[in-house]
Amino acid sequence: PLFPFGGLNSLAVLDENNLFVTLSFDNTYNGSTQEDVFIQIGLDYFATGSVHELLLFCSRDPSTGATDCRFAPGVTEGFTYANGIDFEGPQKTTLFVNDLFERKIRTFDINRQGNDQVHLAETAGLILPGAAKEILLRGDQLFIGLQIPNDGVAVFAPAAQADEGEFSVRVVQGLLP
Repeated sequence: PLFPFGGLNSLAVLDENNLFVTLSFDNTYNGSTQEDVFIQIGLDYFATGSVHELLLFCSRDPSTGATDCRFAPGVTEGFTYANGIDFEGPQKTTLFVNDLFERKIRTFDINRQGNDQVHLAETAGLILPGAAKEILLRGDQLFIGLQIPNDGVAVFAPAAQADEGEFSVRVVQGLLP
């Protein structure tokens, strides 16, 4: 296969040689379309609680151009469906990853260990009012595109306090098609 890990979903660029990638599914699913796979993953999760390694760290050697992708070091629990990823602030010391069926934004402290090595440590995270499609951090606000049960945009502010669960939430209906 072109990409042996599964279906590429979202990415967040750490620097010119390193990035994180979420997978919408791993290579154990063989649906004919992404929608078929999405339904199969959802049924598996709700029936059995199955989770998968769906967060990768990829690095590029600037001298040779060789690339290496591996499951993100330090992530000890799998994802139900990783969809949406972003960093907090310009220093990029915290990674936010949406876990769709869990209805949770999982947060990870990023510990840089050299030019092409990182280790993630999961922190408390943020429980969502619905399933989210994408996330976007701008300034001190975390914007979340909600899908189910209330299509709209949730705004969490300030994003820096999301881990402590102290935030204001505003669901804006009708902004998404």
